[in-house]
Amino acid sequence: MKKNNQFSNGVIASILLVVILFQCSQTHAKFPGYRGGRGYGSPAAGLNPNAQQFLAYQNAARAAVGVAPLKWSAELANVAAAYAQQRRSDCSLIHSDGPLGENLFWGGGYGWSPAQAVKAWVDERRYYDHSTNSCVPGYECGHYTQIVSAITTSVGCAMLQCDGDLGEYIICNYAPAGNTVGENPY
Repeated sequence: MKKNNQFSNGVIASILLVVILFQCSQTHAKFPGYRGGRGYGSPAAGLNPNAQQFLAYQNAARAAVGVAPLKWSAELANVAAAYAQQRRSDCSLIHSDGPLGENLFWGGGYGWSPAQAVKAWVDERRYYDHSTNSCVPGYECGHYTQIVSAITTSVGCAMLQCDGDLGEYIICNYAPAGNTVGENPY
């Protein structure tokens, strides 16, 4: 029985991924307000497995609330990689304070995946109250609301090993930035 459940879950996950990637390929909007012009191709075309994971898991969260899928931006991924390099020596979760939306993740040790970082961010949904557009007091939900922000159309992410065995650093940048004060994300 357990083996059938695992098989069924795998089939369902595969079907969901195909549906999400198909929907993503139908979206051709550029993100307004951000200067750049490259990296807007079909979300699945030519992406490495990490980029595919970042995109698929975030788009699954967006689909769950009826928000259009994100497109992968190589330019945003390059911005993320450059900032991750700045944090390589200390692995600190300090935001860049740039014009983009930004989610940060740190994991001790090695072997963290994009899916694990996105899951940590998306799991914040349990602390988000859409009716009041607020987080449960004492909890964070801003990573989740950035992922599901309807105004955000593109994402690019990077990950690296920090110096001195400090762990892994994962960052995603979003354009246009979500989390506008006073506005529901969707």
